[in-house]
Amino acid sequence: VATFVYDIQTRDGARLDARAYAPAQTAATFHRAPTAADAAHAWAAATYAHGGCFSNGDCESFAELDKSLAARGLLVVDTSFRQGASNPHPGALYDLGDVAAATRAIAPDLPLGVVGSSSGGFLALALAAHPARWGAGEPFAFALALAPVADPLARAEYLRECISGKTPVRQCHGPPLATRMLTSQLTYFPGGDAEMREARDLVCRRPGRHHNDPTRTFVVAGGHDKNVPLHVLSDVLLWAHRSLVLGGRGHEIQETLDDDSLETVVGWLRDAAQYDACGGGVAHEVKVPD
Repeated sequence: VATFVYDIQTRDGARLDARAYAPAQTAATFHRAPTAADAAHAWAAATYAHGGCFSNGDCESFAELDKSLAARGLLVVDTSFRQGASNPHPGALYDLGDVAAATRAIAPDLPLGVVGSSSGGFLALALAAHPARWGAGEPFAFALALAPVADPLARAEYLRECISGKTPVRQCHGPPLATRMLTSQLTYFPGGDAEMREARDLVCRRPGRHHNDPTRTFVVAGGHDKNVPLHVLSDVLLWAHRSLVLGGRGHEIQETLDDDSLETVVGWLRDAAQYDACGGGVAHEVKVPD
């Protein structure tokens, strides 16, 4: 895998630290932006939105996941997009829209997808639902959401239940950690419940693409995820083209998948990248491993 260390300028003139990872015959690091020639061995490109409870993380927080995807043929662009109190909702979506446009410009002939983990999973789904609104341009070929906070309001309500000790979820966080998580999430949603409800509605319907054919979406969830219990993303699990629930796994799936699961995901994304928007569709499938 080749690593590229550079930055991306946003529409308001800010510069975001960026890391790009490209499939390569030998490992190397370059202090420049990648070019189309650097993506010669890739079958698709992807803008990646890291997790961090809507306020933490940067372009290197999920480097191992980025490299795993790149080793399997994706050109992945990860950035330190702005979020939290310094760039509240929907600020991160505008940053990621600019990142997606910059990613597309690297290799215009490659299909472009969007990938996100945890809070970044919400951002990926919202970006895919309305790409032009956020400045990403054309619809994405695919969207992959790993343990996404698909419904920020439902997650906030769950955390409040953890704090009060009245949650029906059997495996949950204790009050101190739940309090820290809720505080972090609310820095990005200073408008509180009303703003989180509106944010949820950004992803409540299928991401669209040309001819009303939805962007093909894959959602991966952990059956024992204390950060994002299944009810927080239940609506998305129902409309996603493919949903994979990993029994016995927790929130670690946002950054680490076992080889079999990763091969399943990447194989499906490869098919999605080759999908002809003008022909055919795919059946909805929900798979829960034994």
